[in-house]
Amino acid sequence: MKLCNSEIIKKVKDLEEQKKRALAEERNNCCSTYQTESDLIDLGYNFAATRKIIARIDNEVGRLKHALNVANATVIVPDFNRTIGECLVYMAQLNNEKHILETMASRKAKSRITNYGGVVEFTITNYDIEECKIKLGQLNETIRRLQIALDRINLEHMCEI
Repeated sequence: MKLCNSEIIKKVKDLEEQKKRALAEERNNCCSTYQTESDLIDLGYNFAATRKIIARIDNEVGRLKHALNVANATVIVPDFNRTIGECLVYMAQLNNEKHILETMASRKAKSRITNYGGVVEFTITNYDIEECKIKLGQLNETIRRLQIALDRINLEHMCEI
């Protein structure tokens, strides 16, 4: 069966939700508290069956994640000449840089405060704020293009599962 990367990602999320539900059901049903034998209610919990369900889900998640990891390590994203994995790292780096530039772009060129001792202090930026804003705009455009390229490759690239 062939699935695109996006389908694999969604399938892994679905399986992880199934596992979460199975573990919650196990937590709720693996023990019973009662006062007398006649109060005891059989909750239908089966240790072996539950472990089997969890193992099946874990195996399937492992198989799917491996296929995705292989794709991330080998498939080149057009226009960026990097693998999907490298692009994901690059995206994180760009977002960190974006946070820094947003802070720098929002500063005033010169500001003044009066400190607790009544002394006036001035702060000036040692960079061109407009240049920073231009760089931020370029960075946002790169992030946008990279997101689209990753979305496209995740929809177009097919993995044999």
